[in-house]
Order: sequence, then structure tokens, then C-alpha cells
Amino acid sequence: METMPEEMPAAVAVPERYLDGRPVYRARTAPEGLATRSQLRAQGLSAAGLTPVAWLHLMLHHQYVHLYEVSAARPVRPLTARQREVLEHGRWIQRSVPCRGAGCATRVERWEVRCDPCAAAKRVADYRREQEAEAALSEQLDSDRAAAARWAAEVLADPDATILDTETTGLYDAYAVQLAVLDVPGDRLLLDTLLHPGEPIPTDATRIHGIEDQDVADAPRLADLWPQLVEALDGKRLVIYNRAFDMEILRNEARRLPGERAGAALAWLAGLRVECAMERYAEWWGQWSDYWGSYTWQRLDGPHGAAGDCRMVVTRLREMAATARRNDPDAVTAGTMVG
Repeated sequence: METMPEEMPAAVAVPERYLDGRPVYRARTAPEGLATRSQLRAQGLSAAGLTPVAWLHLMLHHQYVHLYEVSAARPVRPLTARQREVLEHGRWIQRSVPCRGAGCATRVERWEVRCDPCAAAKRVADYRREQEAEAALSEQLDSDRAAAARWAAEVLADPDATILDTETTGLYDAYAVQLAVLDVPGDRLLLDTLLHPGEPIPTDATRIHGIEDQDVADAPRLADLWPQLVEALDGKRLVIYNRAFDMEILRNEARRLPGERAGAALAWLAGLRVECAMERYAEWWGQWSDYWGSYTWQRLDGPHGAAGDCRMVVTRLREMAATARRNDPDAVTAGTMVG
């Protein structure tokens, strides 16, 4: 019976190929006595000054790393205090960024923006800017409110001041179902009439002003009253609460006039001196919108009848003008001189 030797001869490491004249071994097949740089470091040895004698093929990452003779490696010398300082400084440079403070040479962690002194200085500067902005806005609000109050006093004292209001079939592409024109100094209605819009009145509009189709069945169209409208407004200082809306209604009506009358009517409307009481009341009310960068419009809160809304505009004007009299006793006197 054949007997086995007490010790098996060691397996001979066979390279898979040669690269740059040096053998290439697969992982875990390199001969004993060879190690990578990382393996030397783990043993407290340094590869500094050594010449690689082979390659190690890392199959998982398809990488080739150098192999060194362990016997030729020297122990790693401990870093001096100065070397540790330089190393730590280099690591700090890698993980830090310059402070964004003006003229500051300090570096901070990547997730920070400024060093503590610069951050504190910025908070102080931001607070001062906010205070200055609030003070400027407050001054603007006071100035605009005073100007709006003086404007209201001047309108009330102007012998040519006239107020117009309409009730309509809607908000867009709409026509008038009621029209009123009020002479402000005489508190006299120059026009106050229902109007046939030439189309059915939507129920949504009726819910607002209460005017139904049967109410305007026998009413004239604005085209029939256009000469009276021209007579009431020609040469006047026209004030409207929401000027853009009512003027567009009048333009819609003018476009329906026959022939050359439409162009003449539009040209006449373009030449009117029209001022918006809603914009000036918003300035006087003083509700500023940072989002829109302007004053928030306020509801008229009138009865939703053309004549009643005209008189509500006068009420708003008197409300505004009262503050002008309190703040500037000469405001009304100056307003009386207008016109």
C-alpha cells in the first residue's frame, strides 16, 4: 500500500501572463513574500524607494496594482509634529471653501457660507437693510396716502368733476345694462338709465346687480343715447372706480356703432380726461402687496346700481379728503382753486 508523504510540497505560484516584463498574478495567487502598498502599510511597512517586482490583477475591478518584496520594505517612520500639521492643513484645504465675506481670507466647512464673524456682520447688515426698507416703505405709504387725499379734495372742489359707472353683462367682452353719470359739485345725475345690451343677461351678472332681461326689454341701447353721453362728459374731468373696466365697456359699445360713428366714438373716448378712483383709493388705504409690487385694490362696497355706485364713489372721495383737511388745512382751499 502506497503511503502519503508527511508534508506536501508548497504549490508553485504561476503567473497568468507578463506585463512590462513583470509577472501578473490573480488575487490570492501571488507568491508569499509579495504584498501591495496597502498590505505593506497594514504591516507598518513602507513601499517608499522600492521597485515593483510583479502585478496583482484585481478581477472584480479589472485593476492592476504593484507588488513589492516584503523583505525589502522598511518600517514606516512616524510623522513628526510638523508633518502632521502640514498633513492636517492639506486635508482642511480639501474639505473647506473660502468664506464669502467681503475681504475675508478665512476658510469654512463646505456646508457653511461664512465664518462666524462674517455671518454675524451679515445678519446685522441684513437687519439694517430691512429696517431701512421698512422705513422707506412707511414713508412712501404716508406720502402716497397724503397725495391721494389731496387728489380727492381737488376732485370734490373741481366744478368739472363727473363720475361714471356702469352695470354690465359680465367681466369680459361685456356690454352695459345700466349707466349713470353724476355731476359731483351739483350732486346731480346727468344720466341714469337702464340699457338694452343686445344679448341675454347672464344669471351670474344678474346675481350681482339684480337686473334681468325683462327689466331692459324696453330700454334704449347705448348707441341711441350716445349723443347724450357725449354732452354729459365732453370737457369734463371724468372719475371712474375701476377706470380700465368701465372704459373697455364704453369701447365695446362704441365698436357697435354703425359706420364711421364707431371710429369717431372711439377717438372721442381716447381723448377723454379719465382718472381712476379705485387706484387712488388703494393708495389712500395703504395695503401694500410685496408680491405685486403695488397697492391692493379695495372694493367699492356700493349697492351695485350705477347711480348708487356713483354716489358711493363720492362717499369714498369725502372719506379720503377728510384726512387731507386734518393733515393740511390749506388742502381744500388749494383744491377749490383748481379749475
